[in-house]
Amino acid sequence: WDSYTMAPVPEQISMEGQRGAGSQEGSTALGDLHNIKIVYNAEIRDLDCFQSLLLCWGSCGFMKYNTKRGYLYVRENSIEMNYALTWCQDGPCGLESTTDYIKVWYFDAPPLKKESKCFGCMPMEPKLEVIDSGCIILCQKCCADESAIVMPYERFCFCCTNRVGCCDNNCGTCGPITGNPKVFSAFLPQPKNAKAFVEAAQAVHKQKAGLTV
Repeated sequence: WDSYTMAPVPEQISMEGQRGAGSQEGSTALGDLHNIKIVYNAEIRDLDCFQSLLLCWGSCGFMKYNTKRGYLYVRENSIEMNYALTWCQDGPCGLESTTDYIKVWYFDAPPLKKESKCFGCMPMEPKLEVIDSGCIILCQKCCADESAIVMPYERFCFCCTNRVGCCDNNCGTCGPITGNPKVFSAFLPQPKNAKAFVEAAQAVHKQKAGLTV
């Protein structure tokens, strides 16, 4: 495991007031008070054509996706991601600046926490998996690509499946790909190697939150 280590503190800065061992609970607690262990540092995939088109349209062509600044970490207690956008050099006022959209999903909190909702009618058993993010058009699979996602449950209200079936894609002729979850949370940015990322995340999540592998 890699780790982030706190930089040496200048002598003139007091060390008083720092948290000690046992002062944090749940997944926010660190194994080492001065290090955050990184289990997996995923190589970031570029946006697909549709996502690139949305970004270009939404920013009037002034913003670009920054894969070198963005990241996707599986940490000892969570998954952290940064979707980084950079103004192009010919953007407003000729300036280039970056905006970071950072999320942290702890293993003991939604969307990764195993829990029960609606008086037990909807058991939330999150599952990390790899899906085919394409679609079916005229019986042909289009824009096929592997994506890492979190599926919150297999079934809701005890009997309704959260998987795409023949009723959802006209018997496999047009619509979402059979077997994919209907409701899920996707990672942004996406890893280049979705399978390797999911395997690493599953290993830690299984320890922390009772993940179904």
